[in-house]
Order: sequence, then C-alpha cells, then structure tokens
Amino acid sequence: MPARVKVEMAMDLQDARIIHNRVLGPGYYKMELECIPSLAGAVPGQFVMILIRDVEGVFWRRPFSVAGLVLEDGKACGIELIYKVVGRATAAMSAMAPGQRVSLLGPLGRGFEVPDESDPLFLAAGGIGIAPLIFLARHLGAGNYPGRIIFFLGGRSKSDLLCLKELEKLNLELHLSTDDGSAGLAGPLTEPLAEAVARDPDGMICACGPPGMLKAVGRIAASCGCRCQVAVETLMACGMGACQGCVLEQAGRQGAYLKVCRDGPVFDASRIIIPG
Repeated sequence: MPARVKVEMAMDLQDARIIHNRVLGPGYYKMELECIPSLAGAVPGQFVMILIRDVEGVFWRRPFSVAGLVLEDGKACGIELIYKVVGRATAAMSAMAPGQRVSLLGPLGRGFEVPDESDPLFLAAGGIGIAPLIFLARHLGAGNYPGRIIFFLGGRSKSDLLCLKELEKLNLELHLSTDDGSAGLAGPLTEPLAEAVARDPDGMICACGPPGMLKAVGRIAASCGCRCQVAVETLMACGMGACQGCVLEQAGRQGAYLKVCRDGPVFDASRIIIPG
C-alpha cells in the first residue's frame, strides 16, 4: 500500500533565522532557515510561504518548495529552500545574509506518496523543480526505498542543472538532459524518461517542473499505464485555500476544481488538467 509521508495539515507562522544563503549557479540560490520543530518536520512535496519585509512592491507571501532538512546531531533544526531570482522578492532574498530573518508560514500542502514495493521509481525534475525531488531523493536514497531509483534531471543548459554533486553521491541512477546539449542528452528529459518507463511500466513517476514538462510526463504515464504524481508549482496569495487563486480543473469533471495549496501541491497526474 502507498504510504503518504504526512497527511495532517499542521502549520506555524514564525520569524525564521537565515543560517546560510549560498549561490548554486547563475541566478540560483540555496537558503537554509532555522525553524521550530513543527516546520522542521516538513516532508518532500510540501512548501512554505515566505514574506520578505520592507521590499517595495512586495505585499504577498511567495511559495517555495522545501528542498530538504537542516540536521544538527542527527535532528532536524531547519529547512532548505532552492530558489531562482525572478522578481523583487527573490532578488531581495538573494541579498540577505546569515542572521537576518524572514516571515515564514508552513509547512503547507500534501507531499508525495511512495509505494512500499520494489518497482522502479522514476524521479523527473525540470529546472527549479529540483527542489522537492532532491528532498525526495535524499529520503529514499538513504535506504528508505527497496527498488531502483532513476533520476531524470533537465534544464535549458548546463547552468540550469542544480545539485549535481549531491545527486551523484546518492544511491540512484542519474540521467541528464539539456535543451542546448551542453550537458547530458540534447533535448527534453521526457524523451529518455519515456524510454525508461516503457521498459518498466509497473514503476511510478514523481515529477516537478514547468507546466509543459508536467503535461508531457502525464501523457507518458497515461500511454504506459504507469502511476504518476506531479508536484504543481504556481503563484499563491495565501497558501491555505482562502483566496482560491491556485485552482486546477479536475480531469473528467468540467467545472470542478482542486486547490493546489490544500489538495496538492502533489497530485495524481490523471486527476487534474495541467495548465500550459
């Protein structure tokens, strides 16, 4: 039976102290935040809402997938975020130093479900979609999954392939793809993914990335009869289901919608109509 890592929706609001804020690549950063125990219990697929105070033109919190836990003496004391500078809020985040604080709400949403069996597990991450999947890969690669773990990482170019050194140290098979051919195979990651899934359709896909990639992953899963979960990333105003600004239409139920923040962000791909 599949076992969801966490179902309950406990959350906390806090001022979280920045431990580290490091450059991962051109425009990409990893931030480590010291958090209270409830937030340090976040699981792969969940997210947090962050507000950077006193930034002109920034009024709403921004959602960020949890990319991992910060451990101290074997115990979780914080979380990791991986982010890309795309606007005022993330630009302000990139300039913050250890010791400064951000307002943080979380953990929010529902995480990935992993089957208690030995069928292959295909992890597919496109660009910044690496965040929830590096978290999942760490957890499963630490002896918590009995089957093969095959990780497909894609980006526009080599500079968009994040966390390579860490992935290479994990107990998994790694396949790289870039649109410009600067690293790994030339083309989208969905091409080698489709070949691998066709060979082992009894496996399961867990994916996160841009909408076009997720739509293609969903089609691959449907054509092979493979189970598939996708982590949907979208803008949100509240993160708790009140504003209804992050809805997705349910597949086969015209006019029926699910909230990414409350019903996801991880969904069975066959259950939703992925935008894009």
